Amino acid sequence: MDFKKYLDCNSKKLLTVENISNSIYETLLLNSRSPVLIKNGAENWPAMKKWSLDFFKSQDGAENVKVFVEKGNVMQNETQFERVSFCDYLNLLEKPSQNHLGLIPYLSVFEAFSIFSHLNDDVDFSMLTRYRFKNKMKCWFGPKGTVTGYHIDWSDNVLAQIKGRKLVKLVSPSQSKYMYPSKKYDPGSLLSQVDSDNYNENDYPLFSKVNSFYVVLNPGDMLYIPRGWWHYVRALDSSISVNCFSSGLKTMLLDSPREKIKRKLHDLGLYGADSTLVSISSFHHTKRDNLQ
Repeated sequence: MDFKKYLDCNSKKLLTVENISNSIYETLLLNSRSPVLIKNGAENWPAMKKWSLDFFKSQDGAENVKVFVEKGNVMQNETQFERVSFCDYLNLLEKPSQNHLGLIPYLSVFEAFSIFSHLNDDVDFSMLTRYRFKNKMKCWFGPKGTVTGYHIDWSDNVLAQIKGRKLVKLVSPSQSKYMYPSKKYDPGSLLSQVDSDNYNENDYPLFSKVNSFYVVLNPGDMLYIPRGWWHYVRALDSSISVNCFSSGLKTMLLDSPREKIKRKLHDLGLYGADSTLVSISSFHHTKRDNLQ
């Protein structure tokens, strides 16, 4: 229970299923709109056998890839990024004792499937994508201790764990009144003001009423997170994860147009001065740009 200290006051384990059929997929994913852990749902993926830090360093062109890594929890804290070589970052993960002091560097929402297109054959999110109109897969690399604080994504999400473990906390949309939505801008998302790792009840008293769920993802596990559910993610080990953001009809008709307007206003300097976006040499990097 090395994660117990990170749980919220009122927290219980999430529903877990194994070896579920297509009919149960449809019930859970399309009808109930509730998160669920699918134990060993990805255990037969090629990625489970092939993917490692050395595997990614050996990919053609990997030595020329530059990436932006987050520094700390940019959702609730200051937005800080660092531009580094992809291979140098992977080398850093192999030697955790040499990690940056202070803020932990995190390679989030990495476009691995665009850079190394053959990786698409190593994963299978068809359990969700066959029911959705638009799908985007991302990779996540980081050492123990990386955190993505509480936020909502305006798309359905399946997160699969390849290496290491992650703690995920989830809060129903019905409890949004306790989550203190933030004015900080993050494309395709809504952030909470509450940094649950450093919770101060005097600042956010209603958060103490939240009833959350928690789950620990082990290698081979998959987690379905429906559109609109608040979630928090912490790496309990050095970790490789992959996820798929999938847009249904509601996302396409309601969320996407709204988020595109917000982005245009932000780019014009009219919205979201405080944001998770950073501009370095005219290159815009975003924490989560799944609806653009």
